[in-house]
Amino acid sequence: MAYERGLLTQLDVNEIQERLLMCVLIEKQLDEFKKSEDDFDRQLMIHRPDVWNKIQEEREEAQEMGFDEIVWKSPDSLEEFEEIEKLIMGTDFIPVDDGKNTTPIVSTHFDGIDFSELGDDE
Repeated sequence: MAYERGLLTQLDVNEIQERLLMCVLIEKQLDEFKKSEDDFDRQLMIHRPDVWNKIQEEREEAQEMGFDEIVWKSPDSLEEFEEIEKLIMGTDFIPVDDGKNTTPIVSTHFDGIDFSELGDDE
């Protein structure tokens, strides 16, 4: 209602009004996107029913498999994090415990290479 009255479109808005305005504008864009997506589906259903049926089958299949849902998960421990890093990077961790730093050092495939022999960047 404040947006419709023009209260959120003034030049000097405070932080709360600015955030409200952003929420309103994002909601408006989502509504427009949903409307355009519905229009596209309708046009596709009218002009290309075979393609529309295929898309519907793929959507149902993805929904049944759970691909339409994103699950965010973070490691529960440092060991689990290190295990994930090993899988991703293909490297081994060398734990360091010198009293000051307990951060693991990553051992890479470039260990033991003398980079001074590679030459200049020119």
